[in-house]
Amino acid sequence: MQVDAETFTQVNHEANELLVSQLLGWGKFHDQDRILELYSGAGNFTLPVAQRSREVFAVEGNPRSVQNGEINTRLSRLGNIRWVCSHAPKAARQLTKNGEKFSKIILNPPRSGAKGLEENLSALGAEKILYVSCDPTTLARDLALLKTKGYTLKRVQPIDLFPHTFHVETLAEVVRA
Repeated sequence: MQVDAETFTQVNHEANELLVSQLLGWGKFHDQDRILELYSGAGNFTLPVAQRSREVFAVEGNPRSVQNGEINTRLSRLGNIRWVCSHAPKAARQLTKNGEKFSKIILNPPRSGAKGLEENLSALGAEKILYVSCDPTTLARDLALLKTKGYTLKRVQPIDLFPHTFHVETLAEVVRA
């Protein structure tokens, strides 16, 4: 993957491979899946998910990340990714308004989490949401909000991307109840 120096990417390559592998395993993506990825960055999850899915709609608010994602899509010779540069809540509202439906959703928000998305996420029809979080507190808050919208926590896996620090990345799987 090609990423500009100013673009966020996971710095621990080995732990990131574990994170991506875990997400792919839990996602059980297949050629009929239509995936929405919010906070997609430059394609860390987008590209491997697209290799297994019919379509990925990748939303990212940082224009440089979107440009890097588009370059990585071309380099990977994938034609099933649609990159959209937009603030995630705004994109989710517009997708809901348009009546879009997705089989699965991937969230990888900043530390502030995904608060405010829960209403639109449930309207988008996903049977499964895979939530990657770098902040356990906002993850807990957002999972509680998703529970009020009919989703149930299935499992959680912490992954230590920064050994010997208090930082932990967490993958959570929630399914429609």
